[in-house]
Amino acid sequence: MEGSLGFDLTLLVIFILMYRFIGLIALVLRARFA
Repeated sequence: MEGSLGFDLTLLVIFILMYRFIGLIALVLRARFA
């Protein structure tokens, strides 16, 4: 259970980092094409 929980937390952190990274790219593209 603990190993599964650690895996879920790692997956959650990776998901949040990817989400913020995509949002940052979207902001850069929007600023460039605005």
